[in-house]
Amino acid sequence: MSINPRITARLDDDLKSQISKKLQLKKFSHYDESKLLRAAINNFVDQNLFNYISNIDTIIKVSNEMILDMNGLTANISQITEHLEVAADENIDIIIDNFSYCKKSNIEYVQELKRLIKLLRPFEKNKIKNHTIIARVDQTILLDVKRNIDIYKNLKLDKSKLIRAALKYFLDKRYYILSDNQIKYARELMKLNNDVANITNDVNRIAFELNCNYEVEKVEMIKVVKELNIVLHNVHQIVIKLYDESKKFN
Repeated sequence: MSINPRITARLDDDLKSQISKKLQLKKFSHYDESKLLRAAINNFVDQNLFNYISNIDTIIKVSNEMILDMNGLTANISQITEHLEVAADENIDIIIDNFSYCKKSNIEYVQELKRLIKLLRPFEKNKIKNHTIIARVDQTILLDVKRNIDIYKNLKLDKSKLIRAALKYFLDKRYYILSDNQIKYARELMKLNNDVANITNDVNRIAFELNCNYEVEKVEMIKVVKELNIVLHNVHQIVIKLYDESKKFN
């Protein structure tokens, strides 16, 4: 008789504690760690949570790209205002105030994006993993796991990470599928990513020209800072909507 292969993973204290609490429930009185792990892996495969994680990962990557650009905006706006403050001009003061307002908003919205990422991050926290969990799984399930790890290689999953993800989703028993609104807002966020990149280039160009002591027309700076304010406002609106919608399922 063939013996099913073993599968193992290291767990942190929190995940180990969640498993222990789950096993104390009457519903799971006939379970042990091994059986719970098999149920978690089966659930992960049956619900195609690979696809869910992949979709979430896409949103996180876009958000991180926006954060990089927006951090660049903060630095470039600082350079622009430092150059403009040298000139004693009422119109320049208005431009400085507008850029400064955008800078303040930009810093706030970066924090909102980071909060969204923290909410969406599907698994894996940087915690010390002192415990080991072991189970024997059906050969067909193991092959399915390996196949999906290869398909979703962009997620950088291995069997140990997958087990922790499977346990998380099985223990939480949440609704793990993107809602129509989440998909809608995610698509809008991806479009805004291009807008952020474009306006970042414009602000970067002005900062560069001022650093090189080139003259930049006031009308051009007014136009750019107006567009910047609109883009940042749109980012804020979509990030808040996506966060609130995602919060319903977390």
